[in-house]
Amino acid sequence: VMLRDLDTARAAAESVRGLRTGRVELAALPSQSVEPLTTMIERFHGAHPGVLVAVQPAITAPEAVELVRGGRSELALIGAAEDFAYPGLRARTVQRERFVVVAGPEAPWSGPVLHRADLAGQPVVTVPEGNRMRHVVDEMIGAGVDLRIVVETAHREAILPLVLRGVGITVLTAGTPSADSTAA
Repeated sequence: VMLRDLDTARAAAESVRGLRTGRVELAALPSQSVEPLTTMIERFHGAHPGVLVAVQPAITAPEAVELVRGGRSELALIGAAEDFAYPGLRARTVQRERFVVVAGPEAPWSGPVLHRADLAGQPVVTVPEGNRMRHVVDEMIGAGVDLRIVVETAHREAILPLVLRGVGITVLTAGTPSADSTAA
């Protein structure tokens, strides 16, 4: 979670603390919009039922950071490959994510466990650079796994239909936190 500068963050927290009404602007990447976003909003709404949470889309982490820096959002929920620092902003790990490979019914393997090498030669449907799911794909390619990116789309709703039609495999967040996730 990214916050504007410390003074702005404190002011935002103070303005929401104890309020019965109000609005919180939150930028979120699509990959975070199921989890952990829904759990975070559920907890926040339980404590502040009269405060509207306005979720703004951001396709990449840098875009989400700019929404915070530009004052269009108080918070940003992003996925990151490793710890990072953006000058003037604070970051907090909310949870660690697990990733899964999703393949159509014609996949050449079966079973619950795949190794990276098992994916060699597969075409891949993925998202643009700057997203955690894409980072995982790029990381595998960088480690020598022979993957071919055949579709790159910011339209996430197109990914699963493309995979199910046999265009390629994809890497998605598992949708549930991993066992070593941290609490929000």
